[in-house]
Amino acid sequence: ADAIWMIGGVYRDGSGMARDESKALQFLEKAADLGSSDARYDLGCAYRNGIPGVEIDVNMANMHFELAAKNGHALARHNIGCNLLRRADVGLAIKHWRISAAAGYTDSVAGLIGRFEMGFICHQQDP
Repeated sequence: ADAIWMIGGVYRDGSGMARDESKALQFLEKAADLGSSDARYDLGCAYRNGIPGVEIDVNMANMHFELAAKNGHALARHNIGCNLLRRADVGLAIKHWRISAAAGYTDSVAGLIGRFEMGFICHQQDP
């Protein structure tokens, strides 16, 4: 799955060959079907941002981010938190950022620090 994902990235970026978003999408979908969380994340980005052959579709983007996050993709988990924050669901955003931060994604750590400084997160008192 990872090799197929990498080929999709080569077509998407035009690294060493002509850029071809249609072929990139085919390889990313195949890699995602085989279990690549990186491919799922890239598909989420494609639907969030739109690329030739893919119209912007927030629901599809979120579906791919959620599937990638369930497979341990920390950046996808962080993006879910960002989407929730945009919808003013701070509590759930913080939960997703905690998971992403625990996986080592530093932007989630920064987001948590910011929310702590704003008073959305409090220290837990020991009994």
